[in-house]
Amino acid sequence: MANIKLALTIYSLTREQMNYGWTTEDCLKVAKQLGVTGVEFVAAQTFGRHYPWPTDEELYEVANLCAKYGLEIASYSGQADRGKRSDLLDLSEEDMLAYAINDVKCAYKIGAKAQRQQNNIYPSVFEKLAPWAEKYGVKVGIEMHSPMTPREPNSEAFNRAIERAGSEYIGWCPDFGMFGPNFMLGAKPKNLSPEEAARLEAMARQRVRIPSRAGMPLEVVEYFENSKGMSPEEIEAGLDQFELTDFQREALHCLLFIPDLAGDTRDTIWEDYENIIVPHTVHCHGKFTRLNEIGDDPTINTTKAVEILKRSNYDGFISIEWEGRTEGPTVPVLEKHINFYRNVLGIKG
Repeated sequence: MANIKLALTIYSLTREQMNYGWTTEDCLKVAKQLGVTGVEFVAAQTFGRHYPWPTDEELYEVANLCAKYGLEIASYSGQADRGKRSDLLDLSEEDMLAYAINDVKCAYKIGAKAQRQQNNIYPSVFEKLAPWAEKYGVKVGIEMHSPMTPREPNSEAFNRAIERAGSEYIGWCPDFGMFGPNFMLGAKPKNLSPEEAARLEAMARQRVRIPSRAGMPLEVVEYFENSKGMSPEEIEAGLDQFELTDFQREALHCLLFIPDLAGDTRDTIWEDYENIIVPHTVHCHGKFTRLNEIGDDPTINTTKAVEILKRSNYDGFISIEWEGRTEGPTVPVLEKHINFYRNVLGIKG
């Protein structure tokens, strides 16, 4: 029997923090007013330039503020930044493991029972993280974030790592945005007009021009700027022309929206979510980017995602995560969506 609680990620109030100078305490006051029982902190946002090495004083200050407002710390969300050091093209496994262990220790110090880790950590490192997560009593979940699917190659590598570790302390953090519109060429929303399909494809191709933190060589970027119309086989052959790290190759897979990464797996995503992801879920992100009249995101079947979770033994939080744009205040938007969740979950009072 699932025991699902609602949290608010402070990330949802980024606009208020950036534009109006809201403090962490201001955000916690809002979380309390909204009636959630937990909060999630994106560590790089909360601790700024001190992340990934916030001081104990900073960690304890945030923990004490949460205690002041009677809020549990649902998750300490780390950033697996493999480009953190400017003198290296990519972090080694040893460096990345030390980085991840430090996030677990910080989560422990702040009092979080779960920690979001990003999917650009090495699966081998994630497996090695299990005994550290157990030691500190912090469950670590890889974020299953759009455009990821449960059966793409990188996801399968994490699934194997989770199975080999055999620990309940490492698993998944599904972001419900994974059920929303997916702009991969093999999984575009159905019933698009030719004009809409062309516009979405142009958006996807434009992303290739964004400079990569992975140190993507300029000639690679220029080559794939002109990749429109290439088949997946031709794209793979193009990749083979260059000496790329595994991370660079993975980044190009995502940027180019190769159908291999989703394609036919999108048709089984609900089944895969229930059978592959949910049994190993340690935390959830209730992503939404817009609202309809009942307070749901019309592009994400939130009710179905939650109903599947309710059928499991999940004991943890769903962090409400607003990632839309609004000209007005964010708080009323959050309130409407949280009330929607309360109805779906049957939370009274």
